Amino acid sequence: GVRLVGSEMCIRDRETHMKDCIGIFDSGIGGLSVYEEIRKRLPDENIIYLADEANCPYGTKTREEVRAISIKNIETLMKMGAKLVVIACNTATSSIVDTIEENPNRLIGVIQPTALAAKQHSKGRIGLFATDLTVKSGVYQSYLNNELKFAEGCSDLVPHIEAHDYNSQEMKEMILSHAEKMKNIDTLILGCTHFKFIKKEIQSVLPHVVIVDSGEPTCNILIDILTKTHPFERNHQDTKTIYVTTGDETKAREQLKSLHIIFDEIYHKDI
Repeated sequence: GVRLVGSEMCIRDRETHMKDCIGIFDSGIGGLSVYEEIRKRLPDENIIYLADEANCPYGTKTREEVRAISIKNIETLMKMGAKLVVIACNTATSSIVDTIEENPNRLIGVIQPTALAAKQHSKGRIGLFATDLTVKSGVYQSYLNNELKFAEGCSDLVPHIEAHDYNSQEMKEMILSHAEKMKNIDTLILGCTHFKFIKKEIQSVLPHVVIVDSGEPTCNILIDILTKTHPFERNHQDTKTIYVTTGDETKAREQLKSLHIIFDEIYHKDI
C-alpha cells in the first residue's frame, strides 16, 4: 500500500505543462460559467482551469490583495503552458484593468465584453449586480457612463453559490432585497461570474429585464483573439481539460460532480 501512496504523491507533485492551452481562473466555481461556454465553442483547445479556493471570496478583499493574487494566478497559468489567460472573475478583472489593456493578446478580462454586450441590449437603463469590490472599483461605470443606473454590491451571494444554495428561503430573500433596488432598468449585468448559477432565480424576480452574463461575450473576444494570433493551432487530437484547485481537492471533486462538469484531471496545487 505504501508504494501506491508514494506513486500517487509523485503524480500530485508533478508540474502539469500543456503547451498552447487556454488558461482560465476564478476565485472558485463562478468562472465555470465562462469555461463551459469556451469548452462548447472551442472543443479543440486544451484548457487549464484554476479555482483559487484558498483565497475565495475575492469580493471582500482589498484591491491590492486581489491584484497581487490575480497576477500570481496569471503567472502560474503561463508557467503551466497557457498561451493566453481568461480572467473569468469580475473582481479580479477590476483589479488589473491596466495590465489587461497592456497585454491585449495574452489577457482577457470579463468586464469590457460584458459591459459592451449590455449596451447592445439596453435603451440606456442598465443595472449591475457585482461584488462589493467590483462596484467600488467603478470599472463598469467607466464603460457605461450614465447608462448605468444602479450598481448593487452582492458579495453576500457568493458563499451561498459556492455551497450550491441557489433557492433556499434565505437565498430568495437576499436576491429579492438586491433586486428591489433595480427599479426601471431594462438590462441587468451579472457582474460576477458566480451569479450565472442563480440566473433563473434572479430572472423570476425581474421577469421583464434582459439578463447579461459574461460567458458568451467573453468567449466572442477570445475567439477573435485566437483567430488573429493563433490561426493555425487547432484540432489537437486528444484535447485535455485540467481543473486545478488551491483549496480542498475532495470538495472540488464534489462540486464538479454536483454541477455535472467533467474534467480529465483534477488536483490540488499550492501557489
